[in-house]
Amino acid sequence: MIYGWDVSTAIVGFTAFTNAGEWVASHHCDLRKADDVFEDKASVLNYKADRVMEFVEEMFDKYHDGTGDCHFVEDRLAGFSGGGSNAGTIMRLAAFNAMVCWMIWCKWRGVGHIGSIHPTTVKATMKSEGLLIPKGGDKKKLTLDWVKARESEFPVDKNRNDNPQPYCYDRADSYITGRAGYLLRKRFCKHAPRS
Repeated sequence: MIYGWDVSTAIVGFTAFTNAGEWVASHHCDLRKADDVFEDKASVLNYKADRVMEFVEEMFDKYHDGTGDCHFVEDRLAGFSGGGSNAGTIMRLAAFNAMVCWMIWCKWRGVGHIGSIHPTTVKATMKSEGLLIPKGGDKKKLTLDWVKARESEFPVDKNRNDNPQPYCYDRADSYITGRAGYLLRKRFCKHAPRS
């Protein structure tokens, strides 16, 4: 199977695809409660690490079918290229991203591969699929709308104001990361399954 991951310190998005690139399901791991419950940073980090490890194990148990799997995670250090985030934020995200990748590697060791994709590569690859995000456009909303239009069963939970819950955007981001990974793998790997 093929998996897309959207990693942040607030919510981790996950999407599973078949080897033929067909969407299977999308999930998320909400880590925002830790910031409200714990006072010291060490406890917050421990909670988040434990929760993500549980999530990785849950996704493995639910979707690993005994064959080789391929994981695609968006590269977090790429934020420097656009100047959108400060160095401290980028380093914190990069460290968390690396920790999550390590957890995935530990769980799927010997039966999976992890690849990192630069956000501009995801954007360019998805442009060929019809996802166009104009400069200054609301990337999260446009991405979620595009995924929902493509996958009618894609889960979009609403809040009391009838807006999508925040985690829906992370699920959608994991979808496009996994889809871009599938397309790149199909294009460049001779052994990749063709749909």
